[in-house]
Amino acid sequence: MAGNKANDEVPRKQHGPGKEKRVLRVSPRRKRSATKVTEELG
Repeated sequence: MAGNKANDEVPRKQHGPGKEKRVLRVSPRRKRSATKVTEELG
């Protein structure tokens, strides 16, 4: 169970601040692409 908990905590931490930092680090070029994809999906 300890192994499972550690595995669950790792992706959880990366999904939180890690994801936000990645988006902020990415240039506006990628942000535009994401917006276009969202518009098409929407």
